[in-house]
Amino acid sequence: MNVVPFNAGLLKLTIKAQSGVVYDVDLSEFSVGGNLEHVPARSKHAWAGDFRGRPLFAMEIAELFQLQRPAPEASRSMRHVVRTLFRFFDAVEVKHGVEINCVGDVTDAQVPRGEQDGSGASTMMRGLRRARDAGRA
Repeated sequence: MNVVPFNAGLLKLTIKAQSGVVYDVDLSEFSVGGNLEHVPARSKHAWAGDFRGRPLFAMEIAELFQLQRPAPEASRSMRHVVRTLFRFFDAVEVKHGVEINCVGDVTDAQVPRGEQDGSGASTMMRGLRRARDAGRA
């Protein structure tokens, strides 16, 4: 069994936000999975649950970050939404016996409506699909 540390830097990016601010963001958790034992002590109280890694999806998320170049605050919000989506996808996989490994595996019925639940999931999925489609052009 390979054990990959949470902050392995597998998907560490340097982003130059549209505002000009430069910052690093590590998206590795989306490739290897999120687990409470890897959450900093100061954040454990807010941890909403573990999720499995999706390496292909994580690469698509990285592409979205590179295309949109979000501000650091927006980056934190986007990562929160992706964690929520991955937990939701874990539940969909168990309930329906399907695997969700990348944006192309997600149907509209499998995405919680961001306008209804306030999670931003629909907006995030639209952005990921645009990033995927831009890569195909």
